[in-house]
Parts: sequence; C-alpha cells; structure tokens
Amino acid sequence: MKPILFQRFLPVGCLTVLLALGTLGCAPEASSTADGGQQPGTQDPSPYDLRGLTIDPGPNEPSIYPEPTREERIHLERAVASATLPENPRMIAEWEPVQGALIRYPLGISVDAVKTIASELPVYVLCSSSSQSSASSAFRNGGVNMANITFITAATDTYWTRDYAAWWVECGPAGNRTVAPVDVIYRANGVRPNDDRVPAVLASHFNLPTYYPLSYVCQGGNVMTDALKAGASTDRILDETPSQTLGQMQQKAKATCGLDPYHVMEDPAYPEDYIKHIDCWAKFIPGNKVLVKRVPSSSSFYQRFEAAASAWSSRTNAAGQRYTVIRIDGNDSSPYVNHVILNDRVLVPLVGNTTLDSKAISQIQAAYGSSYRVVGVKAASGLPWLGTDSIHCRVNAIPVLKSQGGGDEPPAPAGNLALNKPATASGTYSTSYPASAAVDGSTSTRWVSPYLSYSNRTQWLAVDLGSAQAVKRVKLVWSSTNYPRAWSLQYQSGATWYTAYSTTSGSGGIQEFTFPVATARDWRILATSNASSYYTLYELELFKD
Repeated sequence: MKPILFQRFLPVGCLTVLLALGTLGCAPEASSTADGGQQPGTQDPSPYDLRGLTIDPGPNEPSIYPEPTREERIHLERAVASATLPENPRMIAEWEPVQGALIRYPLGISVDAVKTIASELPVYVLCSSSSQSSASSAFRNGGVNMANITFITAATDTYWTRDYAAWWVECGPAGNRTVAPVDVIYRANGVRPNDDRVPAVLASHFNLPTYYPLSYVCQGGNVMTDALKAGASTDRILDETPSQTLGQMQQKAKATCGLDPYHVMEDPAYPEDYIKHIDCWAKFIPGNKVLVKRVPSSSSFYQRFEAAASAWSSRTNAAGQRYTVIRIDGNDSSPYVNHVILNDRVLVPLVGNTTLDSKAISQIQAAYGSSYRVVGVKAASGLPWLGTDSIHCRVNAIPVLKSQGGGDEPPAPAGNLALNKPATASGTYSTSYPASAAVDGSTSTRWVSPYLSYSNRTQWLAVDLGSAQAVKRVKLVWSSTNYPRAWSLQYQSGATWYTAYSTTSGSGGIQEFTFPVATARDWRILATSNASSYYTLYELELFKD
C-alpha cells in the first residue's frame, strides 16, 4: 500500500470547502468473505497502521534510497523548472487521447497486465539501467509485444507512477496550445526523492524544455478533473502542507493547472481508506459523470458514501450542468472505482469474487457506454488489488505530445489541405476551444461546441482552404464520447452547400472516409444529431488523394 508519514487531524468546521460527511468511525479494515460480504473484526495484513504512520518500508521500497547514476542524472537535468506560469492552463483529463501508458520496473502489476496494455498501446517503463535486461527478459517470457516497450532510464523508489509522475496541462494562446508537464511536490521532507524527480525525467525524455512546478504536496491519485477545469482532491492536501491555507492551494492549482473550481473534501472512508486519495472512491468520467463507490447499508461508512454521492449530484460543471452520479457497488475494500482509462479501453481491477467482479464490470460498462471497451485485469501474485491501492495507482499515462514537437509522436500527415487554414464555427463552448484548434495538426487541442439542447443540436465547423482545392478524403478525430451521431461533410459552390459525404451512425474516435472528388475552397462539417451534450472535434483533415 501507499504509506503516509503523518496525518494532521482537523475539525470539519475549519474547512470552508469540505464536504461535511459526519463523524468518522474508527472500525478496522474488514476482509471479504467468500460471498463478498464482510467478516467483522478482522484486518488485512498491512505494514501500515490506520493512522497512516509508516511501520516498515512499503512493497519494493528500499530502506535507503539509491542515488541516481551519472547517466540518470544527466538525463534528469536536460529539463528545467519554468520561471513563469503557464498561459491559460487546463488540466488534461484521464480520458483524453494518450500516446502511451507509464509503469515502473520492478512491477506493481503483472506481466500479463503489461501484455494486455502493450497489445494496443506503447508502454513507457521507468527502469534503472541495471534492471533493463531482466525487465526485457520478463516481458519477452510473458509474451509482451516488445515493439511497444520503451525504457526510460531512471532511478525510482516505488511503483506508484500515478502518484509521483507529472500532471499534464494544455496551455498557451488560442490556436497555439501545447501540452506541458506539471511537477507537484510528491512527498514532504525528502521522502522517496527518486520518485519525486520523475516529472523532470519525463520532461527530459520527451524533449520538453521546461516543466511547471506546483508548490504544495499532493499525489496524482488525489486529484481529478472533468476536462472543463473543475478539479477535486481530498483534504489530505491540508494534512501534508499545513503551512498553507486551503485558499492558497486553490489559487496555486488555478494558476498552474487551471483548476477552478477546485473541490476539497473529506474522504468518506477515512480512516479505513487511510491513504485519503480521491481515486479510491470517486472518478470523473466522460459525459459529465462522476462515479462514486457504494458500500452495503450494513457498512459503518454507508452514510458517508451516500452523503458524498449526494454532494456530487448537487455540483455543476463550468457550463452550469449538474453532474450525473453513477454508483459502483462493492464492499468496503473493493477497488473497482480505482480503474484506469487508456484511450477507448477501461482496465478494471478484478479481485476474484465472481459476483462482485461481474457486477462492477457491468456497471462500469454501462457508465462509459458502447464506445469504450471494459477489460478486467487480475493482480500480480503477491501484490493484490486493494481498496487503497489498485491499478489506477500503479499505471499512469502520457498524453499525446506531438504539439510540443517532442517525444516520439509522428508529425501531422503530409498533404493535409486544412492544416492551419482559417476556420470558423457556429459557436464554441469557450475561447479555450476555438475552431482553429481543429485544424492545427494537434490532437491535444480541440474545438468544443456550445451546450447542445434538444432545439439546438445543429452545429458546424468550416475551413477556408484559400483557393479551390480537389478533395476526395477526409479524416476526423472526434472525442470518443462527445461526437455527432449524424453529420455530413459539405463544400460550398456559390451560395449553396453540397454534401460530399454523410452518415447517421457516427461512432466518435478516429474516422476516415473517401468519396467522389469535389473541388471547392470552403468546406465544413455539419453535425445534426448528438450522442452527448457537446460536439468535440480534435482534428479535421482534408486530402486530395
């Protein structure tokens, strides 16, 4: 599990933005019975007590932290902390496009899980130079697609890449948005120094010249965003940086990550969920939804989880829409909300209880919808999934970075006639999502339509090619959730728009179509039927062949 060095207990009344959940009991962690219920009065073996005090080093954590080798330190020092704040930052949500997963070796997941991820997606592995040979052997012996494995030479202390790796923001002026890493303080007092250096390591590896420091203590498992700038953490951030007020931390989160509002709340399962990370019990997912864990009514934490769910149902996003709260069932120690999203796949931890596993898989699939594939993943031998530490804690991701000119992403396809041409739209959600973002060659920026009501479902995005051009192929990169079911590609001749291609069964994601060649200067996408509350188009590309 992920140890906490200390906890500072605060009365609920002293926090201005905390969710009031009532008095917290101090029941010991219960183990599951064969039928998925709980056996009272028992506690899983743990190297940590419920106050979060470290008793012994954690799994695969050395008692003495190794110093980086000369090779690792040179790699580390290529990127430097930015002396300025990012311009108009927006923290990237977990369901946005990623170019690869991020794990650490020695592993916190099974080789079979690595095989599953690498079957479709590059996997970046933080690994010391001396361990890369043994890691390669383990992967090859497990049938992992080695073409999708990239080692990042780095010293690490633990396998919780979610907690210590970089947060990612898109920032910059409209039409020239880039993706940049944020380096938040991982642990206080110099604990796990190698883990804490990983954001700088990633910036160096992907040839990003700078990263943005965020000067309070927080882990990646204790922050989430809805992609529209709202964010959330538990009050652990107050425990770990007592020298700063809640308001000071909210202001820093807004300035560096664009989080506004930034909700800070109690953990409904504390002290059983002594880690106090929000990803153990709640999760933003696409479609303006929030997943919240649900425990049996017999649990001592039942009322607190119900209060947490009720509080989320009363909150709204930046467009003023209330979040839809979806409950995921389990017992006190179930880890199902702690799943990871990698493009259109959702990897859900399985605990071996057929009844609970099947129900959670079904609920999560229904929550995400048919455009996502929900895949159950078993834990590694000796490293079980826990309610406080599961696959989301041990697997992170790298967003698409090609707009930065760094990393290993290929350039935009040659011959894209719409690239960087003037673009207009019927409307936008905000100035952060302009029409120009759909033709800038980057899938880290996007056009987002205004909110779609029943009477306002028709929206368009047009591009001026500068002169009449012959076009016979279109490539579209829609959001996998916010896409039109019915749309057409049209070109203008005189005052009339003609249809080159149309569909009434749009499915989102990457789509590419050919059609009889048409020659025109002005082209547009006309969307008329929606699958969610917005249309989100990352890229519109037009080709003559």
